[in-house]
Amino acid sequence: MRVLDQGVQRASSAKFRVTALIAFLALILSVVAVPAVAAADTLPGSDPLGGIAGATPSPSPSPEPSASLDPFLAELFPSLGATSTPSASAPSASVAPTASATSTPDTGTPTPSEVAATASPVAAVPHRPKVVVIVGPVGSSTAAYVSDGRHLASLAKSYGADVTELYSPNATWTRVKSALAGANLVIYLGHGNGTPSPYAGGEDSHNGMGLNASASGSNSNLRYYGETYIARYIHLAPNAVVILNHLCYASGNNEWGRGNPTRSVAIRRVDNYGEGFLKAGAAAVFAEGITDPGYIVTRLFKTSASMGDIFWASSRATHRYAISFSSNQVSGATALMDPYAPSRYYRSVIGRLSVTAADWR
Repeated sequence: MRVLDQGVQRASSAKFRVTALIAFLALILSVVAVPAVAAADTLPGSDPLGGIAGATPSPSPSPEPSASLDPFLAELFPSLGATSTPSASAPSASVAPTASATSTPDTGTPTPSEVAATASPVAAVPHRPKVVVIVGPVGSSTAAYVSDGRHLASLAKSYGADVTELYSPNATWTRVKSALAGANLVIYLGHGNGTPSPYAGGEDSHNGMGLNASASGSNSNLRYYGETYIARYIHLAPNAVVILNHLCYASGNNEWGRGNPTRSVAIRRVDNYGEGFLKAGAAAVFAEGITDPGYIVTRLFKTSASMGDIFWASSRATHRYAISFSSNQVSGATALMDPYAPSRYYRSVIGRLSVTAADWR
């Protein structure tokens, strides 16, 4: 009997130990499980156990690999992707996404109003100087002048300019006047008629441009629009530049076959030919009677040189017979002339010669 009682006691003691071990293991598991759930389900504004703030927590599934995190939520809450995906109960009205310029809850594509509301200020578009190239009617020489005009237009385009080209037989006053509004650079090739000259007409026809009288298809229907028209009707951009190429009179020269002018006559011609364009807003008026003025275009776009320095940058500059004078027609204007030989007046510039190419741009 004592033996039986001792066996029962031993069995009871073993059962108690097993029961106690099971209870102890259950306690450990319960302690470990709670932090795991909390770590998996915590979101801003939510209860540590994964429910909506203030609501009764609900069980959570095991965390999934971060690769399965919804792209939209990953963008809003990057820290979530490092460890787990939120449970089904985690997202709530208390975690409302803010408007974004890179995504929306529906499509991931910004709406125009969102872009307008959140985009950073757009960088200013670089200024594109407005260039107008004009070739007037010069009879049988028109094609050669147009070829030179196209060359200069192409050069300006290569530097990013906004170029308008008006060539005979369509270079009428109406079209030219419209095109020149706000122009930064004017390049005119054609006939010139200056003061003093043997021709009547005065300021209405002298010191301006020879254009097509009408768009009749002819390269001989010439009409001069002088400094009166230029000063009164043309409004150039501030610090604009004018280049006069292949003209008679503009650089002080005579017409072909009429000999050479005196120094005083040449000076008066340069002064008078610049007047209308300077009053129209130009900073400088260059005249190149027989040489290519492309060097002026290049230096306007590619340097910060002054107008005076640009004039002397020509490969044809000699300095040997240079002339400098102050204008009698426009206050504050000065002029430079660079004859390649005595009485050979084919290069000049007049205006505010300290203005720079940077000012022009």
